[in-house]
Amino acid sequence: MAPAAAGAQTPLDTGTIAAGVTAGGVDLSGMTLAAAQARLAQDPAITAHVQRPLTVRITDRDFTVGPKTTGLAFDALTTAKRAIRTTEVGAVPLAFTYNKGAVADWVARVAQHVDRAPRNATLKITLRHITVRRSRPGIAIPRSDITARLVTAMTTPGSPARATFKVKKLRAAVN
Repeated sequence: MAPAAAGAQTPLDTGTIAAGVTAGGVDLSGMTLAAAQARLAQDPAITAHVQRPLTVRITDRDFTVGPKTTGLAFDALTTAKRAIRTTEVGAVPLAFTYNKGAVADWVARVAQHVDRAPRNATLKITLRHITVRRSRPGIAIPRSDITARLVTAMTTPGSPARATFKVKKLRAAVN
């Protein structure tokens, strides 16, 4: 038996969605796959969630990222398939896609603006002067925490569009 082509309907995708099944607050009871997909694709709350910008606040600075940068998109077909395949009453999770590399690149660009390497203390002795330069701690953003919170905010409707993070202090090697 040959495997089904990607995106092709399987026998499970025919018929109607069971009563009491919702997705993202949208009642899909009794709908066909195509009708559920169309209804989800046109839902204003889901569209607003996908189009909203997300703001990350670090050291009193705001950094904003939008859906074009992250490649965020709502997959109405996959969500409708989840709804038609479920046999239980309740909510099925919404399906979102995003570009993991783009999210990582955006976090790296934020890190370039915020991160600061620690400075070691130095002592310079000349014939007439002694110059002491004190060490200075560095700072670094919590990249994995920011990435995880961004992904959660992108893929969870109703989640906050703003997140605040503290920087990690980095000690100098020579104090």
